[in-house]
Amino acid sequence: MGKVKKDVLNKRRQLLLKIVVQEHILTGMPIASGYIVSKYELNVSPATIRNDLAYLESRGFLKQPHLSAGRIPTDKGYKFYTEEILDRNFISDEEKVAVEQIFEKKSFEIEELHLEVARTIAKLTKCFGIAAASSSFDTNVVLFELVRLSESRLLLLLVSDNGNVYRKEIDTFEDVPDDVVEYVRSRIKSEILGMPMLSIKKLNALTGPEEHKNLASAYLYNRIVSELKRIVEEVSACTKVYISAEDVDWVEDEYLNPEALSKIYSISGQKNPLSELVEEAITMNKVVVKIGQENPIASDFSIVIAPYASRKFSGAVGVIGPKRMNYLRAVSAARYVSRQLAEIFSRS
Repeated sequence: MGKVKKDVLNKRRQLLLKIVVQEHILTGMPIASGYIVSKYELNVSPATIRNDLAYLESRGFLKQPHLSAGRIPTDKGYKFYTEEILDRNFISDEEKVAVEQIFEKKSFEIEELHLEVARTIAKLTKCFGIAAASSSFDTNVVLFELVRLSESRLLLLLVSDNGNVYRKEIDTFEDVPDDVVEYVRSRIKSEILGMPMLSIKKLNALTGPEEHKNLASAYLYNRIVSELKRIVEEVSACTKVYISAEDVDWVEDEYLNPEALSKIYSISGQKNPLSELVEEAITMNKVVVKIGQENPIASDFSIVIAPYASRKFSGAVGVIGPKRMNYLRAVSAARYVSRQLAEIFSRS
């Protein structure tokens, strides 16, 4: 869906859209123009409000579930709303203290800590709380070596600064000269040493001989880069997910799709589809919101993800809930808890 352009709506229509979204989140009902007129002093005529609602519908921000009903937000309408509230806070000082006290109770193991994080966010938001842990997204390469094992077999060795070691034996199918092996080793080492593991994804594995010493150098370089990228893909996919449904009180709502709910319950411990979303949040270093069709888990729901990162650990915490969830609450909770988690890891 991408970012929604603000300039397609004047300030009055932006305000009206926010009102519809907020009221629908609160009531779960279609919002009619008469309801808005009776509750809000907008200093415009009822006819103007009706016309503006019709305009918002024509632009895809609202829809009518029934001809005689009021209007509800579309995914695009929710997207516009969430972009407006990403920097706002809706967590009280008392709740912040309660969160801090949870993390100060005892020394947590990694798994126990993430389970507690998921439970905490679920309690704060009344939605599914999630914590996704990875030890490799934010780590740097500290060692790369290419060692000959035989005439046609090489050992690729990659080490990250959190102590993880990755080994891969590679068949070259022909005798590669020592000077070619040394050339490829030196070139790739200069390109990735000290760089984030994720930067390996940016290397080009389709280079031509004109970019190297000769055809053999190009072949081996592309082969090794391909293997390195495959390692990073496998590592970045290993996102351990913890989920909590504590205090969730809407899972029995009749409008929810049971099949979609089962997809949420099944993500715990799953490699995908959360890994790419977590990677996006970490790379952008900001809260990411995916609504409806954007949500890689289930299009009936929305997901809010806030990244955390320290020297050795990185991941994200967040919320999965219905599209009419309290986004202000969800964004604030995810962002605050993720910052607390980052502080814990920075002290470890």
